[in-house]
Amino acid sequence: MSQVKGLCVMDVDGTLILEEVIDLLGREAGCEEEISQITSQAMRGELDFESSLSKRVSLLEGLPISVFDKVFNSIHLSPNAQKFISIIQKNGIQVGLVSGGFTSIVERMAKSLGIAYFSANQLEVKDGLLTGKLIGQIINPENKKRYSRTMEKGTATS
Repeated sequence: MSQVKGLCVMDVDGTLILEEVIDLLGREAGCEEEISQITSQAMRGELDFESSLSKRVSLLEGLPISVFDKVFNSIHLSPNAQKFISIIQKNGIQVGLVSGGFTSIVERMAKSLGIAYFSANQLEVKDGLLTGKLIGQIINPENKKRYSRTMEKGTATS
């Protein structure tokens, strides 16, 4: 194995992929418009990221986990993303994903692209259905920075 020369950490939704996974999940739950309105409130500074995310996730309650297969199969990589990742990996640069999105998608994305590290929000599941709640620490902008530093030191866990 070649020597690691650096680290490239990327966001996922709207960066690595063209879509926003929360919007795709909202479409499946029949509440895409409500989710969009909450996102707009957050963009205007009326809600902080954590409140916005919690409100949007609560609307997903009752979705079966099989929805992740459908959503994953409907997302599109940004143009040249796969080529970019391949080139930097061939040049000894590790790739990490730090996302305010969801582990159920980000983990699959990381594995499909041969990406070493990832961190994302964990949706709570009971009896095969989303509960509308998150588990653990929310990956907000501050935590994205912290996880990026952890990845840089090589101590991150996938």
